[in-house]
Amino acid sequence: MATAGLLPVALSFGLNTRAYSALAVHLTWGLLGGLGTGMVGRVLGVTVTTCGFVRQRGVVVGMFGAGAIRPA
Repeated sequence: MATAGLLPVALSFGLNTRAYSALAVHLTWGLLGGLGTGMVGRVLGVTVTTCGFVRQRGVVVGMFGAGAIRPA
């Protein structure tokens, strides 16, 4: 999943160098970059939590979950 998430990020970097309008920047960086970092962030957050925390693992997982919630 992390590798699949890094592909849109790399693609957005490459396409962003050729963007000549604000719309192109928003589509490449915003859409592709956001999709890729969203995929990578979830996986790496869980990996760091499980490897680095033992006693307070539930608290850290809860903090990651609360940080992912978008206000309405």
